[in-house]
Amino acid sequence: MRTPATLLAVLLIGSAPLLADSVEEAVARLEAACSAGDLEALAKAFGAKGGDSFRRLVATMQAQDDEEAAWEKALDDRFGADPQVRRRAGIVEQLAATFRQIAGISIAKRVEEGALLHLTLKITRTDRLDPGKTDDKEEEWDAELQDGTWAVTPKGFFDDVQAMQAEQERMGRLLEAAARVRAEVADGKYATREEAMAALDEEARKIQGEGAQPQAWADPQVLQVTFKKAIAALQEKDRAAAAQALESLVLPEAPRWFEDAFGVVNGAKASAAYDAEKTVEALVATLSAAIEAGRTDPWVYTVMPDEDPHTAAVYGAMGMSLDLLVIDLNTPGEFQSGTRVAYFVFVDGAFRFVGDLSGVGE
Repeated sequence: MRTPATLLAVLLIGSAPLLADSVEEAVARLEAACSAGDLEALAKAFGAKGGDSFRRLVATMQAQDDEEAAWEKALDDRFGADPQVRRRAGIVEQLAATFRQIAGISIAKRVEEGALLHLTLKITRTDRLDPGKTDDKEEEWDAELQDGTWAVTPKGFFDDVQAMQAEQERMGRLLEAAARVRAEVADGKYATREEAMAALDEEARKIQGEGAQPQAWADPQVLQVTFKKAIAALQEKDRAAAAQALESLVLPEAPRWFEDAFGVVNGAKASAAYDAEKTVEALVATLSAAIEAGRTDPWVYTVMPDEDPHTAAVYGAMGMSLDLLVIDLNTPGEFQSGTRVAYFVFVDGAFRFVGDLSGVGE
């Protein structure tokens, strides 16, 4: 299930919602909660009706964070720490950081429809790199009087409750599978990290189906394993198998995601440069050229904003908190930059290739 950036779930500790006597007061409470990164207060702004859905979502997310940490520890304990892997903040903390970028919320438009008020909110976000720079975006929300107090919720978020429940159940099965494989890692069943990751991949595919990239969290080694599979297939002259290994890297609903991530102007630039139909073909061509040059060892890492001016501009243009990853295809035994493939992000439970994002933030 795709969750737009404006509908990100947050941590909620159950309690009665704060009273808001007017829509303006409800929006003011929403603004204060977002700006402070106060996830409990944000959840209260959604009202009692939205609270239960957020509790279930975030309980699953917290379980995902906990299992990811346990999985990484199991791998490190068994195989030693991997110098390639930079540990990321947990999902819940990333969400809090995303909300803290919100500096202001105001009502641009309201339309009454029965008991509901449809709101167009102007949301001002600060630049991740330059707090003095801001960007405005209009988003659709609903306001509703619940038990004598006004609550505001992102428009349409609760329309597909069954799909949300199915997604949570699927994630629960994935986490159970990860725990089983993690126990096997501790028991010494697998000789290498790659074998352990492949075992997790196999278990997850049984749950999610073939053709999907089913890992439950953003472990960079998943991306490395994907590239190693494609490289091995190309070395065997099997382009079809290489293409199949890379299919999960295609970004779904690319235009919409780029706008969510970078806003209208920068999102349009990124979308215009991204050809989903040719993504796999381009990656296969890049890998084939790298193999010809003897660069068959893929290294994955998270790039920081200070990596280079373009990366800094891309991070600065983001309207959400995401890590950018790159793959360096190196000559085996040489830890130096070879063929660089950029960028990748973790979206909806899988790594996706988003291209070099030329022009974004410029």
